[in-house]
Amino acid sequence: MRRAIVLFVPEPIATLVDELRRRWDPAMSARIDAHLTLVHEVTDHDAATRRVDEVAALTAPLAVTLTTTRCWSRASYGVYLDVDDRGGAVVALHGQLADLEAPAWARVAYRPHVTLVHGRTVDPALADQASASLCDRRMDWLVELPAIDVIELDEATGWSSVQRTPFASGG
Repeated sequence: MRRAIVLFVPEPIATLVDELRRRWDPAMSARIDAHLTLVHEVTDHDAATRRVDEVAALTAPLAVTLTTTRCWSRASYGVYLDVDDRGGAVVALHGQLADLEAPAWARVAYRPHVTLVHGRTVDPALADQASASLCDRRMDWLVELPAIDVIELDEATGWSSVQRTPFASGG
């Protein structure tokens, strides 16, 4: 089974993000809730379970702002929300988990973001419309991310959490 490590966007902002996701990419919206991916594809499930517990115990809840909608270089690649990670906490968290990443993903520079339209699941015509409608819109949604999740893909039902670990209250 494929696993990943994510930070789910909590309510009430999750509803705002998911309204956009359902409108422009209903297939991906049905497979997974709004999130920031830290590790796209975990290579060692047991190590990930232990590391997530260790990292969460030393991390305070993360405050970030979902700022501006951006488009990847082509409309067919999708649309995402930029994450203002003021103190670098999300990037630091990714750095603590990066060695769990599959080699293909490890070569890609990490950019914290929330995907709104995913290039693999949206119809190309809808991708063009989404790009024209969404790109460069300012949102400025402040969110506090209270936990880290290890998620698993079931091809029939989508992604679900197999481990949710709250961050430490004091950091």
